[in-house]
Amino acid sequence: MAQLLWTHECEIGINQIDQEHRYLLQMINRITALARSGRINNMEVWQARLNSYAASHFMHEEVLMELTIPEWSGRSRHIREHRNYWVWVAELDIYTDPKAMVDFLESWWIGHILSMDKAMGRAIQSRGMHHEGMGPQ
Repeated sequence: MAQLLWTHECEIGINQIDQEHRYLLQMINRITALARSGRINNMEVWQARLNSYAASHFMHEEVLMELTIPEWSGRSRHIREHRNYWVWVAELDIYTDPKAMVDFLESWWIGHILSMDKAMGRAIQSRGMHHEGMGPQ
């Protein structure tokens, strides 16, 4: 359970998505701190907040892909990873093993950002979309 740091390596080149990722990592860091201190009830509250924000974030990414790169070969896999995230989160019990929950969140989010989201960012940028992902450069 380490604190997640936002670095240049995490940037995918789409400002709105990068801002959302920064906030998601901050939320995970809060959950990690609560797990370390044994404050499981507070951890559950923050997990619910994270789930709500993650749902919105996933929808934002999926709409962005539909609008900018509907033919991208990685799109269906990316969406499938979003769906699988919810399956994995549902299988973890915050009360039985809070460390497993935190380890999963840290690993999944960093892995997803550095692989699927960076690939999505490259695909969008290859279409001539600017940093905001909203129009040509």
